Amino acid sequence: GGLTGMAGVGTWVRKGMCQYASRNVLDDGGPLDHEGRCLLTCLGNVAIFNVYIPNDGLFSVNLPLKMKVLHALREAMARMRQFGFAVILCGDLNLSYRCVDMCPLDRRVDISECLRLAVLGESVPDCQQYASEHPGCLELCQQLAGVWEGLKEMLSTRRAEEVEIYVPSQNRKESKWRIFVDASVPSKVAGEIIKKKIPLGKPMTKDIAQGGPRGAYQLSARHFYDPSSDEEVLSHQGNTLYLSELIEILEKGAAVKWTATDVLALANSPLCLVGSSKQACEWLKALISCDTMFDSFATLHPNSQARYTCWCQYTNERYRNDGARIDYVLVDAPLMGHARQGEPLYAPPPLLVAGGGG
Repeated sequence: GGLTGMAGVGTWVRKGMCQYASRNVLDDGGPLDHEGRCLLTCLGNVAIFNVYIPNDGLFSVNLPLKMKVLHALREAMARMRQFGFAVILCGDLNLSYRCVDMCPLDRRVDISECLRLAVLGESVPDCQQYASEHPGCLELCQQLAGVWEGLKEMLSTRRAEEVEIYVPSQNRKESKWRIFVDASVPSKVAGEIIKKKIPLGKPMTKDIAQGGPRGAYQLSARHFYDPSSDEEVLSHQGNTLYLSELIEILEKGAAVKWTATDVLALANSPLCLVGSSKQACEWLKALISCDTMFDSFATLHPNSQARYTCWCQYTNERYRNDGARIDYVLVDAPLMGHARQGEPLYAPPPLLVAGGGG
């Protein structure tokens, strides 16, 4: 009691099956355990870690804490293996390490790589192979390269302004913030170009509008302060945009409209990156490659598409299936042999239409 903004975890076990359970798992009852984010339960020779990992926070301010929790968790799992237990890790890891685990529109497009491919075209073998493996993507890169300088100039005028919006469900007005840019558009007078103020995205909170991670329309890289090294560390590479943002600025700033087929081709190509931090993704990949754990869902359903576990409830994104898979059941190799695939999974088609405002 008394803590706010916290969410603990609980594990239900049939009476008589649990030999041991503890909430002091990460730092022997210290500050990390005090948040109630990890519960260890031992059943026979199986150790189950049920977790709720912190999110990155706005501007990645929570990333040092998140990585501290993740490193402590990996060490705790290693200790249980030394005691002869097989490990299951389940819960909300607050990260997606594969693009397929994110809504296509929420994947980040590597603009630099797009421009590089556009310049090379099919003149080198690597690009010829790329064009063969990802039909249509090379043409999209060349189309983007043709208008990119103008779009980059438009984004350089990016600013956040306070706006008043009407909330129909509550029959009231409220203050929000929105991103605006200046775009060069033809005037009614032949041959003249004028600057027009254009809104981007949806109304949002002030913090996000002024530089937060989502809906920010920013090309700058993201860093976080690591107190252990006393350095600023890169967490998200620069010159990237969310696919939804790129679609919108292409249409509003260059009158280029991509089809759903174009969007899906780009989203499923190596030109798109996950939105989670580099450090968190590398941590999870190390569990799989070094600790021989299996992502049970990905192993049993390797061809699954648009299967998510988290959606923004405030804007009813589950209805549109604009979500991400951030909850996992990871198991050690000896246990994976006992896993069986259930019934085939159904998911609606991936969301390919951005929900930004006009």
